[in-house]
Amino acid sequence: MKKLVYILPLLVLFGCSEEKLSAKFNLSGVEGELFQQNRTATFPVEHNGDGVVILNDGNVVSNSNQLNFNQFDFGVHKVRMAVYRGEDTTDAEFRVTVIPSESPTSVQYEIVNTYPHPEELFTQGLILDGDMVLESSGQYGESALSVYKLGSDEIIQQHKVPGSWFAEGLAILGDTLFQVTWKRGEGQTYYWDGTKFEVTRAFRYQNREGWGLTSLNGMLLWTDGSEKLRFVDPQDMSIQRTVKVLSDLGWFANLNELEMYNGRVAANLWQTSRIAFINPENGLVDHVLDLNELADRHRNAGVLNGMMVNGENLIVTGKNWPVMYELKLTW
Repeated sequence: MKKLVYILPLLVLFGCSEEKLSAKFNLSGVEGELFQQNRTATFPVEHNGDGVVILNDGNVVSNSNQLNFNQFDFGVHKVRMAVYRGEDTTDAEFRVTVIPSESPTSVQYEIVNTYPHPEELFTQGLILDGDMVLESSGQYGESALSVYKLGSDEIIQQHKVPGSWFAEGLAILGDTLFQVTWKRGEGQTYYWDGTKFEVTRAFRYQNREGWGLTSLNGMLLWTDGSEKLRFVDPQDMSIQRTVKVLSDLGWFANLNELEMYNGRVAANLWQTSRIAFINPENGLVDHVLDLNELADRHRNAGVLNGMMVNGENLIVTGKNWPVMYELKLTW
């Protein structure tokens, strides 16, 4: 009986002590998942606390382990799920990628005009200034900047860049043209007076390839074949901002040649015959133009590449195509 007397107080002591707060967060695979904006998701957690909260930027966005994504902007967000008991907490941080719920609108088009295109040019970038076409064309040993009149395939002026350069996108800011290269990390600027150009300077850039190029509000917009749309300072080529492009299907990779159209960034998607129209503020693809029917006419030449704006219309061509098509778009 004496042994029982000593053991019972110990049992009472341990029985009254509170179990330590603990939580097991089951977040495997969450960071690779895409969450549409109209979706509510449950993030499993086993715990012995009083409750669960989810926070984003320090603000409570859910008082449970369920989260409705309609309160999030598109893109990647760092969130924290916390289990609490009184003032005691234990938590886990993870990232969620929020994508739109609605699919991009399909753009309809009508061919309203055709123009000859210098068939020898491996088109990488186009600009229309008045009735003058400026074209950046690629291929090692053949890359150049060329000028010709809309409606003619006779080249008026041409500058061949160094043979080690594979020329890519072309953009204009004021009277300055910018031409980038694929892998060289170098580019060229030109003075443009509206009828002819002259070489002004070479420039260098780091940590990215040169693909598509256009301009917006004094900045260069730049692609490198990924889903990233970069805003670049034209003075020193430094990246000022990066927007990742996405739709209801996820990230839009293979962004190639660029043009501004109707307040959107029109981006040709490499190795496809589609053009995505992107909101430059948040990277959302809200319209898509499918030009497979045009590309099918030129299967023996290169892929669709090359866009320029003519009033409210879009003129497109392809690598080594003999023709350019002026399209009236219906949104």
